[in-house]
Amino acid sequence: IRCYSEPGRGTSFKVLLPRHDPVVPAPAARKRPLQHLRGAERVLVVEDEALVRDAVCTQLESLGYDVIQAPSARDAKALLGRRPRPPIALLIADIVMPGQSGRELYAELRREIPGLSVLYMSGYPRDVLVDSATAIGSAHFIGKPFSLHDLAETVRTVLETSASG
Repeated sequence: IRCYSEPGRGTSFKVLLPRHDPVVPAPAARKRPLQHLRGAERVLVVEDEALVRDAVCTQLESLGYDVIQAPSARDAKALLGRRPRPPIALLIADIVMPGQSGRELYAELRREIPGLSVLYMSGYPRDVLVDSATAIGSAHFIGKPFSLHDLAETVRTVLETSASG
């Protein structure tokens, strides 16, 4: 740091920093084309925000998934108990919901639906969801907001991981 000062004229500072070579970012991982991320599995979407729920369901349906939806865990359980349906392959649930969390709903449903996979979503960052009521551990997670491609890629990954494991 160089300082120059003259009475009545003011003071100036010159800060010299070491040269820094820019970091070249690693090339982005190639994303699979959207047409390779389609599916036909049955997906249950449980989200308390109607606009978000409708958007997610519309996106999934545009990808070929058979989608059923509910605004709460209680409604989801009532819907599933009403009539026999083909098995649900994936539960997509908001983690923080009034009444029962997405994590609690999944714990309950997987006892009744063997092989059920889960994808949690939330507007909260994953590292904020640490208390015992919302902890998700190593489960699949997608942060809101997300793009159609991000949703498609994540859903396909969850379903493919479950099928192979």
